[in-house]
Amino acid sequence: MHDQVAELPDRSRTIEEVVARALLIPGRHRAFDVPRAMLAKAYAIDAELLAELLDAGLPHQGDGEELRLNSFDLENVTVELELNCPNWMLMKTLARAFDGELGKDSSSAYAFRTTGRCPEPGHPGECDFAPGAMLDADPGSGEVTWDSPLSFTRRVRLPEEEYWFDETARAVFEPVHRLTFHLLPHELSTDVGFARETGLADCRLASHVLLAETRDAGVEVRGASGLIMAAPFPLQHMWIEVRTADGWTAADPFFLRTLAGWRILDPRVWPEHRSPRRIYWPIDGAPAPEDIVLVTHRGERAPSSSRIVNWQSQQ
Repeated sequence: MHDQVAELPDRSRTIEEVVARALLIPGRHRAFDVPRAMLAKAYAIDAELLAELLDAGLPHQGDGEELRLNSFDLENVTVELELNCPNWMLMKTLARAFDGELGKDSSSAYAFRTTGRCPEPGHPGECDFAPGAMLDADPGSGEVTWDSPLSFTRRVRLPEEEYWFDETARAVFEPVHRLTFHLLPHELSTDVGFARETGLADCRLASHVLLAETRDAGVEVRGASGLIMAAPFPLQHMWIEVRTADGWTAADPFFLRTLAGWRILDPRVWPEHRSPRRIYWPIDGAPAPEDIVLVTHRGERAPSSSRIVNWQSQQ
């Protein structure tokens, strides 16, 4: 049962196809926020590739040294063409979380360190940082140890057992077979109609599509937000959970199919019906990834950075 693999999308794309998908994004959602000077360093786009993209019709503003492009368009170009830039490298690091030691049949304990940054430098009195209350309520959260006045480490434990969804649950995943991964402006990331019309979705929108299309499927499904525990830097993410005999169980058929299509994951090891619950940390009280509050300063949300400082598999 575990080695059944759904047919994967064809990820070999031409420049014309990449630009054609970018043009499906309505112009009102496109800001030209990236100057030409940033293209080589931030997106690995040289003059030759830029000329090909512009010839294919990639939206832009101005010309010459005054040329400006849209950051979402550029990020999608880098992913689709697998350019050697930070965005694509980030995607590839996820393989460490899915295919590393955490894939073994053992319970996983993480040391999750969060460092706050003062939102009001120079304010009177001392800074007063505290862990976000929503993390205290999460069953995966454990002991908190302060490393400094602005940094603490939390022990996080996720479910021990592997889980593979049965045929009934797998039928719920079929709507994502019609979707192609595309990084979207925030305004479109909950627009189910846009996904149905264009076939494009990011992880948040794919979750909304699944929620919308499974209401009458006889399977209980809900949305979840939290972190993929990819060392060293966890990734904010949104997925769905399916009600099973084990309780609410993480499912992410869209992202698993996407990573397999990019050849980042082996679909025989990570088919869409395998639960990633052992590396997905759902955080209750966060309806969307940007709502996750890891640390507060004087009772208010504070900017922060997080990393997994070590993890261990315990028998």
